[in-house]
Amino acid sequence: MQGWDGEEAEPVSSATIARAQVFLLTLPSGIPDPEVGADPDGEVSFGWFTAPDWGVAVALSADGRLSYAAMFGANRAHGTERFRQEIPRPLLQIFRRLFG
Repeated sequence: MQGWDGEEAEPVSSATIARAQVFLLTLPSGIPDPEVGADPDGEVSFGWFTAPDWGVAVALSADGRLSYAAMFGANRAHGTERFRQEIPRPLLQIFRRLFG
């Protein structure tokens, strides 16, 4: 529903939800379940945080664009990748750094 946040947020489409489900199913074993949410632009968001300044946030769009921002104390990483039925290498490297 348009405006679900009391403002002018876009609804999350069924295509975005379906892509988000596939994303979750392709996560490597050992990655804990993320916090999942909806963004005002209609994307699905995922977050993994192991400390206040240690974690990664990922947003996934209906067309498969993954935007991410990670923090490792004073170090930061961010970027945009395409999700094509497998987790992109930069995100895999972030997950390894976060979870070993």
